[in-house]
Amino acid sequence: MSLPANYTSPSEYFSDALTFLNKYQWIYRGPNNDIIVEKTLKNIPYEWCQYFKKSTLDRLKSFVNKETDLDIPKSLADFLHEVQSLTPTYEYNVEKLEFKFAHNCCLSSKKSHEILSLAPLVDTICKQNEINDIIDIGCGLGYLSHLLNDKYKYNVLGIDCSLKYIELAYKNQEKLHLNSKESVNFEAHFINEDSKNEIEKLIEKNFHKNEVKNNKICLVGLHACADLSITILDLFSKLDAVSSLVIMPCCYHRIKVKRETEVADFFENFPSSAVLKDLFSDAQAQVFIRRPFLRLACQQTANSFINMDKRELDIQSRNCFFRALLQAVATEEKCTVQRLKRKSGNTKTSGCIDEEFSMYVDNLGNNHKLAYKDRNLTLSEAGFREKMFEKWLEHKEDYDLVSILAGLQAAMQSLCENLLLLDRVEFLKERGYKSHVERVTNDCISPRCYALIAEK
Repeated sequence: MSLPANYTSPSEYFSDALTFLNKYQWIYRGPNNDIIVEKTLKNIPYEWCQYFKKSTLDRLKSFVNKETDLDIPKSLADFLHEVQSLTPTYEYNVEKLEFKFAHNCCLSSKKSHEILSLAPLVDTICKQNEINDIIDIGCGLGYLSHLLNDKYKYNVLGIDCSLKYIELAYKNQEKLHLNSKESVNFEAHFINEDSKNEIEKLIEKNFHKNEVKNNKICLVGLHACADLSITILDLFSKLDAVSSLVIMPCCYHRIKVKRETEVADFFENFPSSAVLKDLFSDAQAQVFIRRPFLRLACQQTANSFINMDKRELDIQSRNCFFRALLQAVATEEKCTVQRLKRKSGNTKTSGCIDEEFSMYVDNLGNNHKLAYKDRNLTLSEAGFREKMFEKWLEHKEDYDLVSILAGLQAAMQSLCENLLLLDRVEFLKERGYKSHVERVTNDCISPRCYALIAEK
């Protein structure tokens, strides 16, 4: 499901969700790097701050878990009630395979969990629709493709835009899956809105060797990132041979922006359904649903937040706050911050926040690069360091508010993602297809939790 039990109309749900998101846009509207520049922490109501500050971490976790106590302020209770009413319940009861990949396959535990969780669902959908052939879009090195063949005996065509990955997939096949050469094939192709004819040729080449040409096909995508998921939905409607679809949408924050202004973002493929497009326009939602909203929709889930211990939350809050301080100084000095490392946050704690901030400033040159718009205004390293400590002293008292903001975002994350998922469900239903969403993975292992399913 993707419509909460208390709603019968997608239009009514979308309308209420947009009203809620407009009301509480201060929680998510700007990037977390800008929480000091945008004074986001100052927007947290005083009574909310007092409620969480006077309690333990357990109270914040209970709140994120939609549990309250008698001391909760009415305005905060109202916020939580609205979140609950707008968030559907997804049962997590999908079978997970017990399967061991080759010891040298370099799969992370997260990726392995995603593959082993999605495969049984794909099998269920294929069996229900009497499907023997599968197209695995974004197949990478072919782990899901081979699992669907090894475990369930499906014929699989893996498609990936990277020729290098396709070559490696065939090398893996030579080493580990020699018996699959007749039933698992890989092709390099960049999927786009004009891929219909090319995919039909690949279907003819790979699935119709001496076979009856009316075999039904299932489109599968483990990582249907950003606009790719909408492209896949479009191809699903165009390809006559394809009768079912199982994809896991992700990376919503990478959806292309069609037009951007200082106050609004207009996305290429969101909203996608006619029903949400109309309501979106009426509510001028492009003003409060911008890229940071899409990022929140695919970031840390409530369960993941709840399962963090104090040290993990402290590290997350510290890294967020320090980076926001850096952004505040950079904004004042008219320079941009470029990250030198993919993961630049320190995971060590000393127990003294002042000492940790000093260490952060000491390591700035190793983790970030400052690019000045006007070289004549370049600040010396010592001068920038001094500005950082001035900003720290100015905002230090707000540090404890970062975890509260993180909790508020975690509480509404599922609601945000559901808006995108339901939009895609309605996009498919408007074209006459059956569609629904199922929870597939353990969100404490992978935030990529949901599979979008469609059947003709």
